[in-house]
Amino acid sequence: MAEFEIRWSSAECAMAPIGDPLNLEEASGLSADELAELTSEAEAILGERPLVLARASSAGKGASGPAFAIVVEIERIFNDSASLLAWGIFLNSLIRRISHKKGKDPVIEDGKTLGALSMAVATKEGVVDDGDTDMTLIQTVPLTTTPGMGTNASDVWVSVFRRSDDNLRLVYITPAGRLVGAAVVPNLD
Repeated sequence: MAEFEIRWSSAECAMAPIGDPLNLEEASGLSADELAELTSEAEAILGERPLVLARASSAGKGASGPAFAIVVEIERIFNDSASLLAWGIFLNSLIRRISHKKGKDPVIEDGKTLGALSMAVATKEGVVDDGDTDMTLIQTVPLTTTPGMGTNASDVWVSVFRRSDDNLRLVYITPAGRLVGAAVVPNLD
């Protein structure tokens, strides 16, 4: 099973124990109709219906604060660039809708989620080229913080993809899913 997690800070979640389930409509700010539309959109893009849920969480680093997490689960594990791109497009749509409703950007510190977003945002921004049509996500890691120690808007992460020509495509992204830059590292073999 693949799981993607996106968090938004939320004072309303201050009293909820981390990990406790939350009402998805209340947490996301989306109506039942909007959530049904998103789920149908995901099914059309991904080929199967994901499970979307909300739970209490925390966001930030150091003195982190209360947050809610939107978690998207799907049974199929993906490895190919087309599936990764499809996931990234769906997650980007989900982020835009909830961020618009909540009036704030998310904080993402899940490497799989940022990897999928990196693929989608880099494609949308025209950063990928012909050599990037068949890439495999190797890893997404934080550059400006220690893994597992939290992240915030000041951090930068990098998604590393292996291209079909064995060169590496690096996509730099913020924890809110914004493209910072990209580069290709040549294969040194």
